[in-house]
Amino acid sequence: MRGWPITTVLMSIGCSGFEAQKDTALSDVYTDVDADSDGDADADSDGDADGAPDEPDLDGDGVPQSEDCDDSDPSSTVRERDADCDGLITEHDCDDSDPESTAQADDEDCDGVVFYEDCDDGDSESTSIATDADCDGVLTENDCDDNDADSLTRETDGDCDGVEAGADRDDSDPTVGLYWVHVDIGAYHACAVVSDGETQCWGADEAGQSSPPASAFKSASAAYTHSCGVRTDDTVECWGSDYAGESSPPPTTFTEVSTGSTHTCGITTSGDAVCWGSAPFGADTPPDESFVSISTTTVHSCGVLASGEAVCWGSNDYGEASPPAGYFSSISTGTYYGCGVKTSGELACWGSNTHGQADPPSGTFTSVSAGGYHACAVTSSGSVECWGYNNYGQASPPEGSFVQVSAGVYLSCGITTAGDLTCWGWDGLPSAPTL
Repeated sequence: MRGWPITTVLMSIGCSGFEAQKDTALSDVYTDVDADSDGDADADSDGDADGAPDEPDLDGDGVPQSEDCDDSDPSSTVRERDADCDGLITEHDCDDSDPESTAQADDEDCDGVVFYEDCDDGDSESTSIATDADCDGVLTENDCDDNDADSLTRETDGDCDGVEAGADRDDSDPTVGLYWVHVDIGAYHACAVVSDGETQCWGADEAGQSSPPASAFKSASAAYTHSCGVRTDDTVECWGSDYAGESSPPPTTFTEVSTGSTHTCGITTSGDAVCWGSAPFGADTPPDESFVSISTTTVHSCGVLASGEAVCWGSNDYGEASPPAGYFSSISTGTYYGCGVKTSGELACWGSNTHGQADPPSGTFTSVSAGGYHACAVTSSGSVECWGYNNYGQASPPEGSFVQVSAGVYLSCGITTAGDLTCWGWDGLPSAPTL
């Protein structure tokens, strides 16, 4: 056998060992770099074999930087549960797309106002204390008093004097407020209605006739021991004596009401004349006609029909139930007599004339009121003229311009165009109330 030189043999063995070591070293290198065995030595050693480099996780909280709201804080939230990265997870964040939004724990209705600054944290439409200090639902700039939840708004009370526009004589002037709209004088008491619907009565009150209810009224009528008024909802309410049912009106709506001694009459909104209570001589039994005006006293009643004619019923001992022919716009009954304003504006009176109460002055008038033994009327120019019995000065009205007048037994009162209540005559009653 031909022998190999020893050096050759050793080289051969050495080379084989070298190659083996070399393969092993390369394998170790690729195993370290390509740990996910995707054949791509690209630092993608996270086991997902997507060929993309691993994402850093600087705070070591197990959340990749792209999914971590703050990768320098291991306690920070993740974007999956806190999209706007404001530290509030989605279900506790009012708006998880806005890092400035409030937390539900501080803002239950999520209206952007925290509960201690919100007037109602259960209502997202409620106002905030910053814009509505008294939390009455009216913004400060629209509130007459933002420290008083019961105050009016500038929309309903332009001059912020505490009187709503509809009841204010001048809603642009805070020094001018409520005014009188109606007055009626009874035998020993009187009642007047304020522009806000309140009724005030003064005088005798043994039966409660001067103690009106708190309802809102448009007009009132005072008799002897009871009073009635038409409320703003057109129903009638009475107070005082109800001995004969005079204070128990039927449950319907009315345009006006008039009180007698122990009965009351009114015109319903359908035009029917209705009376309740009891009166002698049939004064509580009106004809079945359509009416536009009505007035009653102790023993007789009168009304203006839809046709304009006057009709009366009850006692007629002095001709008090026999009105003249013609057409009338309004009518009023006194003690055994009556007066009316004709459509021409002239006055006509009939019945007892013991003190000249049935002899009206000439001229044109807008309204008339027949009292005990005197009467008063508002002229077309606004002044008041009275005639008849004048022992207490009840037929001597003051100068001025008036919109309404009422003649009682010994007292007369009127409402001026400025809305003031003025009375003249007997001073046996307490002074008329003031506003």
